[in-house]
Amino acid sequence: MQAVKGRNTSHERSVASALVCFGLKNRRNVASLPGNPDFVFTMAKAAVVIDGDF
Repeated sequence: MQAVKGRNTSHERSVASALVCFGLKNRRNVASLPGNPDFVFTMAKAAVVIDGDF
């Protein structure tokens, strides 16, 4: 289980680059929120969790 990455996975990096292309500002890997969401949009009050299995 130690080899399983929890942050900066390939899926997260691809979604992050797409969000940058769209010009959306977000915070990454916010541990203070329940569930540790991968992306948090504070202005829209929305959180996104990227699972490794699509």
